[in-house]
Amino acid sequence: LFRSSLVEDVLEARIAEIEKKIFGLNREPNADDKLPENNIIDSLLHANTLITSALSGRDKFNTLIQKLPEIEGYAESDYEQIDLQNDAKLEYILAMEPEIRESAKYLNQLKELLPVLDSDRFNNIPDMSEKLQNLTLSYSKLSDQTESQNEATRGLVSKYNEILTNMSILLIQLDAEVTKLEKINESQINSGSNN
Repeated sequence: LFRSSLVEDVLEARIAEIEKKIFGLNREPNADDKLPENNIIDSLLHANTLITSALSGRDKFNTLIQKLPEIEGYAESDYEQIDLQNDAKLEYILAMEPEIRESAKYLNQLKELLPVLDSDRFNNIPDMSEKLQNLTLSYSKLSDQTESQNEATRGLVSKYNEILTNMSILLIQLDAEVTKLEKINESQINSGSNN
């Protein structure tokens, strides 16, 4: 009873405040009074248009505005007192059953691994961070050295291939010259034996 009268008082105060804004501060509304020139509905439509155009393309604000009723529901003082029906609770639990089972499975795995997680190996992790950083730096240096060695090796292999290619060309040219000289020598031997 007390609560309903409090709600009525709040509503009457809000209505009185709106009437003051519409009709002016010092006047009491009368049924014969003309409505203001700026129709409230037109003003509301204009404000809605301005807000909509200001928020277009701003997804975060649009999402926030869509969630306002939910947020207001959380902000209400009665929110904690809302009691779900047993059927609704049952439906919710049945809908969440796969997730609940999966969470339970993970919790059992975690419980099984708890002795391993509590071991000294994992307790020393903060102390090992400096060693890990030193190892990382050593690995980085070795990686740089390996890369420079690879570059040097690639350069040497390239030079070796170039030398082999040049030697092959020279051997081919030498073979051609030797063959040419053998033919000349053979023709001279044949022409000398004919004389």
